[in-house]
Amino acid sequence: MGIRIAFVSDIHSGPETVECRPGKEALPLLRQFSEEVRSMKADIVIDLGDRINNTSHDADLENLKAVAAEFRTMAVPSYHVIGNHDVHFISPDENMAVLALPGLYYSVSFRGFRLIFLDTAELLKGGMGGISDEQKEWLADELSRADGFPLIFSHHPLCIQDQRGNPFFVSDPDGYTVAGREDLTALISGSKAICFSGHTHWMYTCVEDNVPFLSLPSLLESYPVKEGAPGRFCIADIDEDGTVNLSEEMLRPRRTLGRHFIPSML
Repeated sequence: MGIRIAFVSDIHSGPETVECRPGKEALPLLRQFSEEVRSMKADIVIDLGDRINNTSHDADLENLKAVAAEFRTMAVPSYHVIGNHDVHFISPDENMAVLALPGLYYSVSFRGFRLIFLDTAELLKGGMGGISDEQKEWLADELSRADGFPLIFSHHPLCIQDQRGNPFFVSDPDGYTVAGREDLTALISGSKAICFSGHTHWMYTCVEDNVPFLSLPSLLESYPVKEGAPGRFCIADIDEDGTVNLSEEMLRPRRTLGRHFIPSML
């Protein structure tokens, strides 16, 4: 039996702190996304981090609570990872409490798949992610015990991306990924894992060392205009053999933007 996942990433709710991230539009878009989760019969929702536009501790905490309340209305279970904006002013423990997370990194079994959620905001250096040796050891253990195709979710991409054309990372071509990513990809290689991430606000797919990597777009990103975010999200059907059929969707206006097919790596 396969799994259907509804993905949302980089919601950036709250006051606008960067051009082309109209934070006031985030909650209405998230409500529309919730309706799509129900109509498209997703099995689970996965949120890939950066739920807020960080401004101050108290404001961020209230914005996070509002976002968390929207996720509680979803028709199916929601799972979350930590993004760099999420912990700029709010502590990791506060994020865990508001989102009812079992840990900052954790795993869940669902329909025969091992869902592995990383915390790439554990050791931040600017916007660049980082993971402790302890978390790497935990990941290695999770992968050794996983049957079938582990699904790995992180905020920062674990693969190499060409950032030409990305307005937020073209001037910081290393800031999109994770320090020491080579150690992580070496762990993942050979595990039959499929990796999903956010952070870069655009759709990007690649395969490295027989591992598929899919970087998913922001719900809120409105570039190059300052408002009227299209509300992008993704629906992925993943078969037992590791085949991925992913559609990139848009809420305003409602349409399918494109489809991405990743064949089984068997």
